Amino acid sequence: MAKAYRQYFAALASAGGALPCGATSGRSAPAHDEFTSENDYGITFSTKEYAWTGSLMTLGAAFVCFPVGVLITTIGPKWTMMLMVILFEIGWSLMIFAQNQMMIFAARFLTGMAGGSFCVCAPMYCTAISQKEVRGIIGSFFQLLITSGVLFAFVFGAFTKAFLLSIICSIPPLVFA
Repeated sequence: MAKAYRQYFAALASAGGALPCGATSGRSAPAHDEFTSENDYGITFSTKEYAWTGSLMTLGAAFVCFPVGVLITTIGPKWTMMLMVILFEIGWSLMIFAQNQMMIFAARFLTGMAGGSFCVCAPMYCTAISQKEVRGIIGSFFQLLITSGVLFAFVFGAFTKAFLLSIICSIPPLVFA
């Protein structure tokens, strides 16, 4: 039984990267109205231009699938996830200090790459460390934390401006690390 608790802890820790992944997914919706009108950034998007911020996140996630497979094979899923924290933080820093639309587009692509990497690494790591008796419960942690991350972005996005939301969303990857 004690061994199962260690597996739960390790799985929760590794699936912890799913929370920033969910926050990345959920961040664009609460910030939409602000970015399509006057905002603290001084960067305004048309509705069509802003739609790219959501699309670039998913394109980043798709782009990283094959490279992350090579990285996992080379250094393992644990260290790949730790490297993705750096990618998350570069992306969130670009978002926080954005001076133009291209910086925001790049930020969304990079955070999408980091989030997409976690979607590959965390379930793989959780499966590898868990015994079959607890694998179902441990396997559910990733989805729980993804949806919690989306909720996190929506809740904080409802009460903050886009700039502060970006700062808040940059914290979960650091906590994960």
